[in-house]
Amino acid sequence: MNDELLVFVDESSFGMQSTVVRTWGPRGQTPVHVGSGKWERWKVLGVLAVAPASGATAFSHWMSPEGLPGRIIAVFLRDFLEHYNKPAIVCWDNDSSHKYAQRLLTTPEFDTATRVAVSFPKMPAYAPELMPVEQVWKSGKIDLLGNFVPFDFTDLEWEVDRAIASVGDRPELLRAFVRWAGFELDESLWQ
Repeated sequence: MNDELLVFVDESSFGMQSTVVRTWGPRGQTPVHVGSGKWERWKVLGVLAVAPASGATAFSHWMSPEGLPGRIIAVFLRDFLEHYNKPAIVCWDNDSSHKYAQRLLTTPEFDTATRVAVSFPKMPAYAPELMPVEQVWKSGKIDLLGNFVPFDFTDLEWEVDRAIASVGDRPELLRAFVRWAGFELDESLWQ
C-alpha cells in the first residue's frame, strides 16, 4: 500500500435553516435566528485523499442544488483519481448510488471508467466514525457556519463553498481527521 492513495468519499447537505450552536448573549435574552422559512439545500460531495507514505493530502468538493446521482459521483471521482494518477483504495458507505458509481468506474465499456487501478473495500451501510470526511462536514457546519443565517440560496452557496474549501485547504487538519477515523499514518516516513 506504499504508493496507493487512501480516498474517502461522502455526501452531505447544507440547508437554508441555520445550524444552531451555543453562543453568548445578554442574560435573559435568548438569541433568535430569523431564517427565510425555505427548506432548499445544497448537496455536497467531498473527496479526501491521503498518501500514507508521504502524508500528502488532497480535498475536493462538488456542490449541486438537485442531488448527487451515481453518474455525477462517478465522473467527479474519475476526474479526481486521474488527476493524481495513482492506484487508489476508495472508502465510502454502502449507499445504492455508490454501488452504481462503482460499476460505472470499473466497467471499461462505460465512458466513466477510470484508467487508474481502484479497489473498493466493503464498508458498512452507515459508519460515520470510519469516514474522515464527516469531520470536514462538522467543521463546516458547526465551526464555520454555526449560527449563520443565509440571506438567500446564492448566499448559502457562497458561504458553504467558502467554508468547505477553507477546511480542505488545511493539510494538517485533514490528516487529523484521518487519524480521528482510526487510520494510522506513519509520520516517521515523511522526514
